[in-house]
Amino acid sequence: MKYTVLVVEDEYEQRRAVIERVNWEAAGFEVVGEAENGVEALDIIETLEPDLILTDIKMPMISGLELAKRVRELRPATQMVILSGYDSFEYAREAINYNIISYLLKPISSDELSRELFTIKKRMDEKLGSVIARPESDTEKQLHRMKINTFLLPLMLGSNEEQPDETELARRAEELGIIKENTKPHYCVLVSKFKNNGVSYTGKEHTDFLDAVLNKYFYAVSFTVYGRAVTIIVYDNEGDISSVLDLPLKEVVQTAKKCFCKPAQ
Repeated sequence: MKYTVLVVEDEYEQRRAVIERVNWEAAGFEVVGEAENGVEALDIIETLEPDLILTDIKMPMISGLELAKRVRELRPATQMVILSGYDSFEYAREAINYNIISYLLKPISSDELSRELFTIKKRMDEKLGSVIARPESDTEKQLHRMKINTFLLPLMLGSNEEQPDETELARRAEELGIIKENTKPHYCVLVSKFKNNGVSYTGKEHTDFLDAVLNKYFYAVSFTVYGRAVTIIVYDNEGDISSVLDLPLKEVVQTAKKCFCKPAQ
């Protein structure tokens, strides 16, 4: 799979050197744009939708780390590579929070950057693979998932013949790991469907994908009902639901485009 790249560097000659002297295609990348500062980068990332942004850390107006922070809020599926002249643990530690997949020290030669790109490509493949290739060999996990679906689906559809006892429901939910003991969780239900080239289809690969992405943020379990994916989300904080879901749903949409959308024939 090929990934798209935006290069951000305030010094023109260095920016062109990075773009022109590195064999991006051989490493599995395509440079789709460039920006001379973080502000310009923020103006174009929604249009370009890059999979990867390579940025200098020291730039006018906003730094590379500040850019990474803002990109994280806008495009959580986009990965970042920081080029820095600072061999600083504090910078590297802060970088962990902002989808920074590689922190490279300058000066770095074209050959060194090319080699690092192969490593970055492998990491990105692994990240993407983790949400679209969930192994079926783990029988215990698959059985647990079936138990959760068997428990939740009748509640969702209202197909229980008798009114369920709330105490028993809470006990069963704790037993299945849906809620934790002595907590007061909040819940919401997300209904979605996957559509590509005008064709709507939602299958197990889509519900597995939703769970893989959303479980990075909170507990979520998905299943299909009448051609749609139904996801039950359990979260702890009492914030407004739109703020709770903003970042996770952005990542779902952005990653789904990469995983499932095929170009029209």
